[in-house]
Order: sequence, then structure tokens, then C-alpha cells
Amino acid sequence: LETEWGVDAAASHQDLNGLFKFGLTTNLELRFANNPFTADSGTRGFGDTSLGFKYRFTQDSGYRPSISFMYMLKVPTAGDVLGSGDVDHNLLLLVSKDLGKHHFDYNLGAMFLGRAGGGCDHALLNALAWSHPLHGQWSVNAELSGVSSPNSATPGSTQFIAAAIYTARPRLVFDIGMMSRLGGEIPHSMFMAGVT
Repeated sequence: LETEWGVDAAASHQDLNGLFKFGLTTNLELRFANNPFTADSGTRGFGDTSLGFKYRFTQDSGYRPSISFMYMLKVPTAGDVLGSGDVDHNLLLLVSKDLGKHHFDYNLGAMFLGRAGGGCDHALLNALAWSHPLHGQWSVNAELSGVSSPNSATPGSTQFIAAAIYTARPRLVFDIGMMSRLGGEIPHSMFMAGVT
């Protein structure tokens, strides 16, 4: 059982987010995520909830990467003011590989975003992350990610994340970082901090 909690803070958006992961078997993980607090442009309240699973097909070994599939269903518990008010489906292919002390993650996702009038919009997600031990219990992480435009009213977006990670104990990890917008209608910069 693992839980992750974090905060995101930008000029126009703040949230507290939580994730619970339970390893049902060695390769199957159940997931529950929620934003118990979200504030966006002066409005605040309870955020959306997501339920899903992750299944690992292969484990990182030799030249073979770890390959997993994840499905998440977003339930619109935030309503249509702080959220879309519609059900979303997210499918993700997750590929991870250790090369010496360098760890790489590549995620490719398809998002099916519910529309109020029925049907759904579609968007693709790409993310490439790298992490490396720095000194002692410290390590660094960087990620470049982007989401395609789901419809004519919403442009795609790209961002860069840089973070520092402190492993206090094998079962207690803290992280702190910044997100910087490269393109799209997302906050210009955002502070992030979390605990696992």
C-alpha cells in the first residue's frame, strides 16, 4: 500500500491532491486519486475523483524495460465549475528503464474527455522523465510533457518540470519542484511539493 500527497500552487490555481495505490498482486495495482481541495480563479471546493488500475507486463531486466498499462476513470465529483462536470477515460502505456544510475520513464496516453452534449473529445499525452541520484539521500528529476488539443476551443500544452527528491527512509520520500509552461493555456509557472 502506498499513498502520495501533494500541493500545486500557481497564481490562478491551487490544489491538494492525493493518490492511494494498492498492489493486489506483484503486477496488478489498484489506484484511487482525489483532489480534496481545489481553488481556481477565485472558486474553491472539492475536486474530481479517479479510479483505476495499472498492470505490469514486463519488469526491467537486462535490455528489457518495464512495460505497464494503466486505465483511469475520472468521476466528476468537482461538478462543472471546478471540473468539466463530465466523465473522462484515460489509457496510458508506461515504459521505464534503468541505465546505470539513470532512470527513464516514457508515458504515452490517450484521453477521452466527456462533453456536456454527449460524446467525447480526444487528446494524446506524451511525457519523458529522467531521474538520477545526486548526493546521499538526494536525487534530481526532470520531465518534458505535452498534451495535444482535444478540440478547437482548447489548445494543446507543453511543460517542463524540474524537481529535487529527498529519500528520508526507503518508505518515506519528499519532493519539491517547479513546473514551467512552454506552450498552451496552463499556468506560466507552478510550485509543487509532495510526500510518498
